Amino acid sequence: MKPQRITVWIAFSGAGLIGPVFLDQNVNGERYKRMLEREFIPVAEGLGAIDKFWFMQDGRVLGLGYASEHTGGIDWPPYSPDLNPCDFFLWGYLKDRVYRDSPRSLDELKASISREVSCINEEVLKNICQGFEDRLHRIIDQEGCHIEQYCH
Repeated sequence: MKPQRITVWIAFSGAGLIGPVFLDQNVNGERYKRMLEREFIPVAEGLGAIDKFWFMQDGRVLGLGYASEHTGGIDWPPYSPDLNPCDFFLWGYLKDRVYRDSPRSLDELKASISREVSCINEEVLKNICQGFEDRLHRIIDQEGCHIEQYCH
């Protein structure tokens, strides 16, 4: 029996949170573009914050495809997951809360993720964004070296 799995996509800034979006299929460039057009752009524009989001995927800023066409590319330190707010905060925060209830199915897992995401308030998002800014300053001070050991 093949294990069940789901991909969860979330975006946030100090202006608000978008998602979770649950992706049942493997994500390719076309599906990602369609998801951004349907899920992300309308909500981000509604928040008045389309210019406040940076696209980071798997520890790197997207430099190709749809996101960079619309947001512009930026130089980013390679191998810097300690700068990505989803990696240094969000996924661990959600995992701790979602699995407290021991979901037994994908539907229960999705419901638990949605519930916990809805509990993240604006103050928490602003603190995460401030933590992100603090990490940027720290990595500059460390001349691009890993900083995770200094962030706890």
